[in-house]
Amino acid sequence: MVLDFIEKNFDDYNRKARLTPALLAGLPIALVALAVFPDQVWSWGGVISLLTWFGVLRLLAQFARDMGKAKEEELYNTWGGKPTTCLLRHRNVQNKVELARLHSKLHNLTGQTLPSQSEELAEPELADQVYDTCVRFLIAKTRDHSKFSLLYEENCNYGFRRNLLGIKIIGIITSSLGALLLGVQCAFSMGLFSIFVEFQTDKQILIQKSFHLSNSPSTTLTYLAIDIILLIAWLLWINSNWVKSAADVYAARLFESCENLP
Repeated sequence: MVLDFIEKNFDDYNRKARLTPALLAGLPIALVALAVFPDQVWSWGGVISLLTWFGVLRLLAQFARDMGKAKEEELYNTWGGKPTTCLLRHRNVQNKVELARLHSKLHNLTGQTLPSQSEELAEPELADQVYDTCVRFLIAKTRDHSKFSLLYEENCNYGFRRNLLGIKIIGIITSSLGALLLGVQCAFSMGLFSIFVEFQTDKQILIQKSFHLSNSPSTTLTYLAIDIILLIAWLLWINSNWVKSAADVYAARLFESCENLP
């Protein structure tokens, strides 16, 4: 029922770019619930369906989106501007011939005169506003997902990564907590906490119960491994550079779409 609700109430972009990051952040806690209450969890279907019906999933998606958008301006400042804007600047150009061709194409499409190199250097902020206007025009003209499917997928990739970065701190907290709780459960199952010290007639006697890895359910170990992998990903993989690589690809695909516009 939950999957049907998601399919009916979330479009493809919302599922990929907004809901999935939120669910990934919450996955470690879900794994703890599965490990601690393996039999009861599956009987909670009615409760989960009820929460879904009352908009919890939609709230999570909006939360991930808002956190990602709040992070976006900081990213642009770190990168020196929007990737789409940077690709249109004379001062960032690597191929002057290709840039001149792109400016000419945008002028024909929008009727907007793009700044020359001297004009851009004289008024860089005004030049960026002109570039941003052209970009918004292109975005509006390329919303047909069937015609610009590759561009759409790159937009989803960028949104997914940006929103993951936006909720990074939450992902780190949930993954750390999940790994800690599952680690404790594994330790109990393996007998690590059966070690105790008993004092008798001023003598310290260490009584240790033998333990084996097999005493810990394989599913719990699997969940623990997943939480640790997620924690490593949140700490080391999900960062500004990772998001920028997707943003750069999206910007390149957006300007390639000019060739398919009349």
